[in-house]
Amino acid sequence: MGKMNNIFTQLIDLKLSIAGVLFFAITVSNTEMALKIIASALMIGYTARRWYVFERNKNNSKED
Repeated sequence: MGKMNNIFTQLIDLKLSIAGVLFFAITVSNTEMALKIIASALMIGYTARRWYVFERNKNNSKED
């Protein structure tokens, strides 16, 4: 049982170390600009899709 506990402790330490490195990388990098670009792309894509669905439904209702 002691071996398994030691393995789990090492696994938790590894996860925490990886999380620390990721947080450091996010802090150092220019993620704010990346998040703005991603948010803008998502909003443009959402708006374009809504427009496409609206136009498709409008054209389908004309044919009926």
